[in-house]
Amino acid sequence: MTKTKTLVISLLIAMQILVAAGCSESQNSGPADTGRPADNTDTSEALNDTENGSTAGEQTTEGQEEHRSETETAADFSEKRILIAYFSWAENTTPQSPDDADIDALTSASLISPGNTGHIAQLIQDSVGGELFPIMAAQPYPDDLNQCAARAGEELAADARPELTGSVGNIEEYDMIFLGYPIWNNTCPMAVLTFIEQHDLTDKTIALFSAFGGGGIEQSISDIKATIPDESKVLEPAFGASRGSFANVKANTEAWLAELSAK
Repeated sequence: MTKTKTLVISLLIAMQILVAAGCSESQNSGPADTGRPADNTDTSEALNDTENGSTAGEQTTEGQEEHRSETETAADFSEKRILIAYFSWAENTTPQSPDDADIDALTSASLISPGNTGHIAQLIQDSVGGELFPIMAAQPYPDDLNQCAARAGEELAADARPELTGSVGNIEEYDMIFLGYPIWNNTCPMAVLTFIEQHDLTDKTIALFSAFGGGGIEQSISDIKATIPDESKVLEPAFGASRGSFANVKANTEAWLAELSAK
């Protein structure tokens, strides 16, 4: 075989190798305009790299967005004078020791102060500040669930306004009211309506929150809207912590507050 033929064959083999390499790279690369890995690419290593900080650009961006959201939430609420008024069964019944009470706050109504609703009120205060005001009925409610439900049902049927032990003397100084309560007989306790009617909430911004075992908060929202002055603004959505979701109540409360801050 002449040297010329040998050189030509060598060049052809080299070209075939280069073409094959190019096809292999093209098949294993993700679309250039998306930056996504191809379907046949193992993404587990890339994800681990992200966790370890290898993709520093993405980590920084996510961190900035999280910090910006927290800052915006604080800035929005810092411009308001906040009152967190709440009715808690735990604080509206006769004091008792933990041994005698239903203390499983994650699965049922808790009679250990501050109770489930009071716990949410404290989470709100931790996140946005404000002053706590427990709504207290002059006549304590029974610590037995069935007896309490019976009394609550009688008050609802009579459209009663239970007497309270105190009031907010400087309600005019607040421009935003967080109002919390449990769900009794598919609505708020009547003592909550007493609170509303005893305080001038004209032009206030009101955010509702609730803890409940089952059902929902829709009826309570309607009843409260029918009681407050027309000039008041009730923010949506209201926040409801059901029995099944209470284990995540802190994260859910913070997410709700972040959503309100954007309104």
